[in-house]
Amino acid sequence: MGVKTIEDVDVAGKRVLIRADLNVPLTADGDVADTPQADRIRIAAEAVRGVTQRGGRAIVVSHLGRPAGRGAESGLTLAPCAKRLGELLGAEVGFAADCVGSEAESRASALGDGEALVLENLRFHREEQANDPGFAKALAGLADVYCNEAFPTVFRRHASLVGVPEAMGEAPRVVGPRLKKELEQLADLYETPAEPFVAVAGGLETADRFRALQRLLPAIDVLLTGGGLAHVLMSAAGRSVGESPIERSAVERGRELLAEADRHETRLFLPEDHVVGRDMSSETETDVVEEQIGRGWRGLDIGPQTVNRYSSFVRGADTVFWSGPMGAFETEPFEVGTREIASAVAERVELGAQSYVAGGHTGMAVHKLELGEHVGHISSGRDASLKYLAGDAFEGLDLLERN
Repeated sequence: MGVKTIEDVDVAGKRVLIRADLNVPLTADGDVADTPQADRIRIAAEAVRGVTQRGGRAIVVSHLGRPAGRGAESGLTLAPCAKRLGELLGAEVGFAADCVGSEAESRASALGDGEALVLENLRFHREEQANDPGFAKALAGLADVYCNEAFPTVFRRHASLVGVPEAMGEAPRVVGPRLKKELEQLADLYETPAEPFVAVAGGLETADRFRALQRLLPAIDVLLTGGGLAHVLMSAAGRSVGESPIERSAVERGRELLAEADRHETRLFLPEDHVVGRDMSSETETDVVEEQIGRGWRGLDIGPQTVNRYSSFVRGADTVFWSGPMGAFETEPFEVGTREIASAVAERVELGAQSYVAGGHTGMAVHKLELGEHVGHISSGRDASLKYLAGDAFEGLDLLERN
């Protein structure tokens, strides 16, 4: 997109409002939980460090969870995130008990060069999600520079994402290093994928995933399907899926995707065999069946023949796009398909292939399988990446400066 980045701005002596994404799970004791989502604080730390090391004054804002918007909620405070951010930076990070008002203003004004401050949860104010102009103006008044580093929420029309850059006027309005990387990776995937281009699609049959795949189809050579999405496509093709849960409204989208793949001469594969169970538990009765899934059974993973075929396609790809696990990877023994695809992607990436993993459950799966550092780029925002690939407009990005 050619958006200017924080590296393009002289931040020395200036207050930089960094819209980060610190929406991470907290433990019962109120600490940041050790999950893949906690990586979002590391992403924020990189942006903050890039400001403070150049003499800037970093003011970090974010949301956490889904508060009611009627004031502070102790279980959703950003204080633990501020503490963890300080640990990553190796420096004290201040914390203000509100994101607007007198305390936020005084703490922001008191910041010295090279210092950082986290403001309390934006969504304690209902004005954040309403994109209230007065709330946005109050946030904008805290800083001299605006930096968007919140890729997972970049598509939302919230005050901190849209209203603030509008209110900043002629002040610098830029992206952070991770958001820059996300946009570059998506651009490469959509505009210049190396061939053969193999897409792997599983997980839930969301409308955004269908739309992203349809827009990518002209460039995709092979589309490998598994999980809930494959069950929808099987149903659309007239194959039985047994008790596998699908939304009937999604079947029509499945028919459209099958027709589009045929029109673009994309080789679309449905699983040729399935690992099935009576229910999704590690103690359930299991079987391996071909083609159809019979009554009383539900598909819980792709079968061994499908694993072999899919893995061979991935190992021959120069570009891989992966969105959605192949089965119920959280429950043994239904993680095999996802694990083997992840291993094939890792092998191919080691040999120089480009890979984009669309975050969400796919990112969780590869981290659980301890392959997160080997499968190429893992997006920090599944929904944002799919919406971007589907061609949605992101108003917050459109308000930022261009090179």
